[in-house]
Amino acid sequence: LVILDEIGMMHDVPEETVRRSIRRRLWPDHGLGREVAGNPTNVGAFSRDQMRAHARRMFSGSNLVVSIAGNLDPEDSTSTIEKAIGGYPAGREASWPAFAPDGSPSPRAFVDSRDAEQTYFSVAGRGVSRVDPERYAVDILTAVLGEGMGSSLFEELREKQGLVYEVFASVSTARDCGALVIEASTDPTTLEEAMQAVFEVLRRVYCDGVSEEKLERAREFVKGEIILAMEDTYAVAGWALREQLLETEQLTPDAVAAKYDEVTVQGVCDAAKRLFTDDWPIVAVSGPIDSNLEIPSGFHGVKSKGA
Repeated sequence: LVILDEIGMMHDVPEETVRRSIRRRLWPDHGLGREVAGNPTNVGAFSRDQMRAHARRMFSGSNLVVSIAGNLDPEDSTSTIEKAIGGYPAGREASWPAFAPDGSPSPRAFVDSRDAEQTYFSVAGRGVSRVDPERYAVDILTAVLGEGMGSSLFEELREKQGLVYEVFASVSTARDCGALVIEASTDPTTLEEAMQAVFEVLRRVYCDGVSEEKLERAREFVKGEIILAMEDTYAVAGWALREQLLETEQLTPDAVAAKYDEVTVQGVCDAAKRLFTDDWPIVAVSGPIDSNLEIPSGFHGVKSKGA
């Protein structure tokens, strides 16, 4: 019942409606595009025996990694872990389901009309994988666009034009795919203008590239986040865990920072030109939307009617 209640609550949140729509279209028929909590029908149908069987398959020796950080003795910690899970069966290592994109995400635009104080929207598209050589350049590109108050989207949409309450960009990477997502909220009366402004910023980066100043700001922002995170022992443990589970090359925070130091202006420009093609963007909108409003959904004025 708790999970069903949480699923129901998410349907009432416009931001989550936008994010779910983006994920479903970026990764159709794949786990990355589905809700982690599942859907009410499946959750209600699960039996206790099914959940226990799944737990036995997943939480076996081959699928477990333990990461500990803090002021502790390594030998004592190892002994404690062995006592706690040493008797677990080895089991079989779980496989990662591959994602093979079949054309561009569709439909290009999703509109969810509902009562709300603000209108939430997202412009997104597929990115790069964890093993892609341009991964770190895409990270810097994302920071240039929408990470921090010095980012291009923040400066243009909020500081210069006063169109949004908030705007930010984020990147996600999986073993064989990824995404770059821009999210923002605005007054319903300025939705079309705000979305056009996002596309204009993307066009500007695509056509004109980025300055050395913008690159350095983004680089230091990304590296600074790593440094600040490593002050938390929980984050230190999480870093080691993620590197072991998800990365083909395990790197320390300093090694990753060095990767960002290697990114050049040309590298960021190349990443922008690779990603921001005509068929890259998809959009999602949720809030009080006029049915006659045209929703920008492309770099060249492709629009969809509100619903």
